[in-house]
Amino acid sequence: MNSEYVFHGFMLMLFVIWFAVIKKTKSSSKNVYLIEASALSVGRNHLSL
Repeated sequence: MNSEYVFHGFMLMLFVIWFAVIKKTKSSSKNVYLIEASALSVGRNHLSL
């Protein structure tokens, strides 16, 4: 089924929104780096499907 693709798309969207919110709140650069790394790894998993 395509539910897996829907789930991964939703997760990617969630990371993008989360990243935008953190950029707005101007959190510490360490947190931004961690989220960037997480988003990249999720993106890689999404592409490898």
